[in-house]
Formats: sequence, C-alpha cells, structure tokens
Amino acid sequence: MNHQPPEAFDKQKRLSDLLDRFQSGELARQAYLEQVLQLVAEKPAAPGLQPATIDHLTLKTPDLQRASRFYQEALDMPLLRAEADTHYLGVGNSFMGLQPSGSQPAYIDHFCLGLANFDPGRVIARLAQKGISIEGEAGEDTLRFVAPDGLHIQLSSTDYARRQTYRTR
Repeated sequence: MNHQPPEAFDKQKRLSDLLDRFQSGELARQAYLEQVLQLVAEKPAAPGLQPATIDHLTLKTPDLQRASRFYQEALDMPLLRAEADTHYLGVGNSFMGLQPSGSQPAYIDHFCLGLANFDPGRVIARLAQKGISIEGEAGEDTLRFVAPDGLHIQLSSTDYARRQTYRTR
C-alpha cells in the first residue's frame, strides 16, 4: 500500500506530463529542464489559504478621468493601462483599479489577496467548510466572495496583478 501524500502524486503526474511534452517535441530541452527544476524545487502546499500579497483594490468613482488624473499627479501612480471603463494604476507590484460609480459617491468596490499556490478547487472547498459561497463563476486564477461585513473580496494567484495590468486588449 502506497502512503504518499496527494501532492506527491500530483508532482509525479506533472513530471510525467513534462517528460511526455519533451519527448513529443512540444517542449525544447532548455524549457523542459527549467520546468523540471522549478517543479522539483516546489515546496508542498501548506494547509490553509496562504495570503501572500495584497494584489489590488478597485475603487468606484463618479468621475473616472478626474480620479485617475488625481492619483497619477498627486501620488505619482503610473497609469499602466486605460480602458473605457477601467484605469489600472501602478502600486509597486500591485495595482489600483478605478471604475465609474455612476451617480454614487466614491467607494471601495473590492480588494484582492494573492494566494500562494492558488488552486480554485482547494480554495472553494476551504471556503465551503467555513460556510462561504463564491460569487459567480470561479476563474482559473481568481474567485470572489462576500465577507460577513458585506465587503467584497477577490482571491487570486500571486501573479494576477502583473498579468492583468500588462496584458493588452
């Protein structure tokens, strides 16, 4: 009888998948070696959710352009990306999103915590154990729920902010 923890089976499967991709020619030798080294160096996930970063927060504001200019000019926050309804302003390795609030005064819409070893299934199961259900559909690297005090919280992978702000549309 094999008594390996589940994460050991997962690591073995991932190593086997990497080898298959290398042997099929899908992965070059260098990429294969880098990914194997990275996988071998991974530490097993600790129990719990492991918040590692404050990924971002999103403010709703009645005047998107005015608010964006204010944060850029007064606090030297660089505009990383602007869309019709969202401005992404840099805060170190994180960002602050600005979105229109319509006629409502400015408010914090939500904040996002980056989790080490984000796994949506594991996070959903953990939240369900605490009686917390997620809002809408979970993505592969993000999900949302409402705290008992009514605050909207987003959980994501720790590289969500970087990928969100530096992607192009």
